[in-house]
Amino acid sequence: MIRKHTKSIPIEIFRPAIAISTYREPFPGWIDNMNGPVGIIAGILMGLMRTHYCDGSLKINLVPEDLTINGLIASAWDIANNHRDDIPIYNYISEDNVGTD
Repeated sequence: MIRKHTKSIPIEIFRPAIAISTYREPFPGWIDNMNGPVGIIAGILMGLMRTHYCDGSLKINLVPEDLTINGLIASAWDIANNHRDDIPIYNYISEDNVGTD
């Protein structure tokens, strides 16, 4: 159904990594919850967590929320101004994880 309507309306898929606190806007470090990795980091910094079971060989892909929103706005502008017949997929990840297995 989505592919059927790509000629009449602009459609895109935006896939961000795990969003964490902000980088700059509205101010550095702003977040309104303690879910996911932010809760783990807060627990460690407050001294409540001293250990965490995980696979140390894996890289976690985190991106700041404000930069994620900026990327979403930029991708929406791109698809609105450069109509395509296919559905573009934007993967928003941190630069450190580009090209890793």
